[in-house]
Amino acid sequence: MLKAIVVDDEYVVLEGLRSLADWSSYGVELAGTARSGSEGLALIERLRPEIVLTDIQMPVMDGLEMIRRAKEIVPESVFVIFSGFNEFRYAQSAISLGVLDYLEKPVTLESIDGAISRAVKLLHSRAPAGDSDMPKARAEQDALSQAVRALLDGTIQDFSQYVAFFEERGLPLPPLRSGGAAALRIAQRDGEGNHAAPRNTVQDGYAALCRSFQRRALREGEQAVFLQQEGDLLLVLLSPGAQELCLTRRLSALAAEGEYSFFAGVGEDCADPLRLPLCCLQARQALRYALFREENSVLPIGEVQNGHLPAGGGWEEEILYHLRAGEREETLAAVDGLLDFWWKSNLSPQLFCHECLELCYLGLRAAQETGENYLETLGEGYLPHEELFRLRGYRQICGWVRGFFGRLCDWLQEVKSRGMHKGVLEAKQYILKNYDKSLTLQELAQAVYMNPTYLSMLFKEQVGTTYIKFLTSVRLEHARELLERGMKVSAVSSQVGFHDARHFSEVFKKTFGITPDQYKHGH
Repeated sequence: MLKAIVVDDEYVVLEGLRSLADWSSYGVELAGTARSGSEGLALIERLRPEIVLTDIQMPVMDGLEMIRRAKEIVPESVFVIFSGFNEFRYAQSAISLGVLDYLEKPVTLESIDGAISRAVKLLHSRAPAGDSDMPKARAEQDALSQAVRALLDGTIQDFSQYVAFFEERGLPLPPLRSGGAAALRIAQRDGEGNHAAPRNTVQDGYAALCRSFQRRALREGEQAVFLQQEGDLLLVLLSPGAQELCLTRRLSALAAEGEYSFFAGVGEDCADPLRLPLCCLQARQALRYALFREENSVLPIGEVQNGHLPAGGGWEEEILYHLRAGEREETLAAVDGLLDFWWKSNLSPQLFCHECLELCYLGLRAAQETGENYLETLGEGYLPHEELFRLRGYRQICGWVRGFFGRLCDWLQEVKSRGMHKGVLEAKQYILKNYDKSLTLQELAQAVYMNPTYLSMLFKEQVGTTYIKFLTSVRLEHARELLERGMKVSAVSSQVGFHDARHFSEVFKKTFGITPDQYKHGH
């Protein structure tokens, strides 16, 4: 069956032609639609349609420019254009491009049917006798493309299904002695490590890469299949020869001389078509690693290093110490040190992002010790992982993590400047009520739901003395009151939390300059 596509920036036109035209009655399949010339060119590159119907005036790339470029890809295809009455001045250019029909908008069902009919007749007149559909080579290429897609989506799962796929179409089984896969992404790097490129640049770049590989494949007697998955171009190259495909070398040469900058991951070569899905998975994994590491634009799967998270380092503790102390520069320096430590450990992109997220949540838990919720200041429903997992390159991820901790430090400083911390106030009250008990820093911190180290630093900063000196002063003030009532020194000592009378006497004398007995008898 012949394939056709429609390219028009008007949704109404696309849907109208999709649903109203009786494509199948002419032995034609409407294989796809596009909303701009650049999208149309990418679709032509991927689907190799025999019939292309296109508007002239469209964003990014007009229809005539798309036809000029498409002629290099599918020189035997038939083109039909339609446009408004005021654009008839383009007719001469269209004729010079060998366009079969020029239809004025609004197009009618009769005019579309007539154009499809004429296109089909022209294509059949070009085909060899006995072939009423399309040239045999085109049929084999299209069947191979469909077979590769069926392998990747799991429709074909064993070799018997693979053989049956071609037998059902009356085509020979493609000779395959060597196959491979590569995943590519057009990229324009900026100063922040972002690899995103404008949509028109991406589509133009993919079209150029496809043309380059297609020409090489034809010269070598190979077959190339192109797919787009989640913004990446997937290339599957099949060869009847036993020689190595050398995809990595070919792509590296193309990257060095090409007009477009791109990153690529390359899977292992294979001679079994059932292993092609694994090769494609490897290629996409290598591409993600190449985008993350930002070192090699073309990376084979064999060079992907997935290190394990090393133990130790003490970086997290240092980060939390400086964060709680309000030391912004020291906090960021420790964050940089930990990120560099992970980088040198060759963590995979997934593990690196996971550890960065864990670090951010560690910082958030420390921030909760203030009694306030930092996340609430960032907007309802905000979650750090949604931002982090949208990032790709190492520099971009590190910049985001550093910015996260910088803003967290600023917020903590602002909270501190508002007055005495809620936790410190609660700690003072707890001491005043429980001074007569054995009271450790750990117990005090647990009572006010704070980290012991952070509570100790914050208490001294806001009260002006350490928690233990504050506790001792409270105990001694109560001790003086009891001594003034005439209580025995040993009884006073145990009642105010000193369980060793001798130690109590030493502390009392050091503080007031006289012993508890002297103080008692002096009052």
